[in-house]
Amino acid sequence: MAEHFGLARPASAGALLLASLVCVPAMRAQVDARPPAGSLPHPDASEENDPFRNNPELRERLQKGRATERQRRIVDDANRLVVLTAQYRTALAAHGTATADDQKLLIQIEKLAREVKDRMRGM
Repeated sequence: MAEHFGLARPASAGALLLASLVCVPAMRAQVDARPPAGSLPHPDASEENDPFRNNPELRERLQKGRATERQRRIVDDANRLVVLTAQYRTALAAHGTATADDQKLLIQIEKLAREVKDRMRGM
């Protein structure tokens, strides 16, 4: 009957035992190598995960760079706000009433003002 399905002979019990002795431990080692779900600590859970704990100078330099970049963005956005409000004021003076384009400009001004306010708060 085994020849009917293309098999030369059925697998012997010894071959099956040998395969299980070789394959199962190897598969179990792969499964055991993974940590259980939820066992890894949160990255911010302790100072052990802080890459700058051994290099406070690098940490300070990065903080200063971030503060400088934040300040630069606030100043750039504030200058852009001045330009947009001047454009809006000029458009209102020219038309007498607010047009659809003026409304779009006003929406841009409001959005940028909120972003500057949030950035100044440190958000």
